[in-house]
Amino acid sequence: MLTTSLDHLYKEPSADRRSETSTSTNDKKAFYLAIKSLLEVKGKTYVIEKILKMGGRQWDDAEQLLQQILDEGQQNEW
Repeated sequence: MLTTSLDHLYKEPSADRRSETSTSTNDKKAFYLAIKSLLEVKGKTYVIEKILKMGGRQWDDAEQLLQQILDEGQQNEW
């Protein structure tokens, strides 16, 4: 269920992963918390491949994106 909800948040047309202004704070917070939970349970590889839908040649970009998500959550004290 968490993966389905996270997948929905990630695939929303308004959810531009790299844009700071296109998603609401609540969506960003929910996305961060879901990512954080999945990292603890499933690990980084799962999050990158199944949630961010990246991997292979995009691995470095995916790790950078994941770190940005985690950094934003920590900065906002979510």
